[in-house]
Amino acid sequence: LTMSANSAINTASRETEILMEAGLPVGYVIDGFFVKQDEMMVKISYSEIVWVEAGGNYSHIHFKDRAHISVVHNIGRVAEMLPKRYFTRINKSEIVNLHYVNKLCGNLIYIEGRSFAVASNYKEDVFSCFNILVRRK
Repeated sequence: LTMSANSAINTASRETEILMEAGLPVGYVIDGFFVKQDEMMVKISYSEIVWVEAGGNYSHIHFKDRAHISVVHNIGRVAEMLPKRYFTRINKSEIVNLHYVNKLCGNLIYIEGRSFAVASNYKEDVFSCFNILVRRK
């Protein structure tokens, strides 16, 4: 087997172990979650979510195609559904997908030209997620 095939097998084995340890079925869907829209359950893929904003007891989930949906859950509940390796809370009312951040400036992060303010109590955790190359003095 090639190195990449061995790596894929090891990753799949580890994911299976994690699911079993959590008491979840081996085939458990780990790339998203489902929300009720009208009479159907619609899958929300983590990779499609750019940011989430609070709206009282609702949360507005914004996607990379610029569409959004509103769900009847507060942002804390939505945060529990999102994997920490992709998403982080940046202030009391917003969560961003770290993989879409393309610019940093002061306490602001940018995603596709839109700025998001990082609250001071979240700043250290948020900015520690980025690999930053800086010139030594």
